[in-house]
Amino acid sequence: MFGPPHRHGTRLAKRRAKAAITLQRFSRTALRRARRLAEIDPITLAAVEPPLFLHVDADTGQETCFGAVILAQYITESGDFRNPRTRAELTRADLLRLQRASGHPVFAEMERSEARRKARQEREDLLQWLESEAVEQSDAVVAFLRRGRGSLFRLSAHLLPMLAGAVERVRALDPSRAQDLCGRAGRAIEGVSGEGRGALREICAQHVRSMSGRVAAGRCLDEIGPLPPLPPPENLFALLLDRTQ
Repeated sequence: MFGPPHRHGTRLAKRRAKAAITLQRFSRTALRRARRLAEIDPITLAAVEPPLFLHVDADTGQETCFGAVILAQYITESGDFRNPRTRAELTRADLLRLQRASGHPVFAEMERSEARRKARQEREDLLQWLESEAVEQSDAVVAFLRRGRGSLFRLSAHLLPMLAGAVERVRALDPSRAQDLCGRAGRAIEGVSGEGRGALREICAQHVRSMSGRVAAGRCLDEIGPLPPLPPPENLFALLLDRTQ
């Protein structure tokens, strides 16, 4: 009968088996790495450059291989912290791995980018609100003209100065959008038709053209001079109406 196996032989067999498993893992890792290096970087459209960064989409499981340095430069310069191929958000863990692999300060740039994005959004929200105010003032002038009657004093002292002030607030932030507002107001005013409205319409149109010229020249709209005098009314009733309203 055979005796129990020698302990030395058992330990040697275990070591050999463990070494074989390690070698297999290394071979598989080396094979995967070789395949990764043969892949095309979605950003450069060339072979990926080490160090590599592998992103796995948490929802679909799709894998994308990037050059870590190229990806870090791309997302920090663009401010878009998403996978450029799948548009999936890069998680905090993904960004931490990328920072370690690339050596780039990804987190610090992400905070600066988020601050810039927030400032742009706040500015856009403010501009949209100011634009709506200017459109409202323009509509008030058009409504005044369409009624065909009303006080010239109200037009010169209230409606047109309010329109100029609203457009000026937009001009201070974005002159091109203020120019668009002037063009929109001018077209709306020119579109008003009706008997007895030509003189007032021309005054308003001239006022808006003056605003547009100042915006184009980068000048403040608060400096627009007084309105030109209104031509004499055609009859006594119109004169009395203008003085009483």
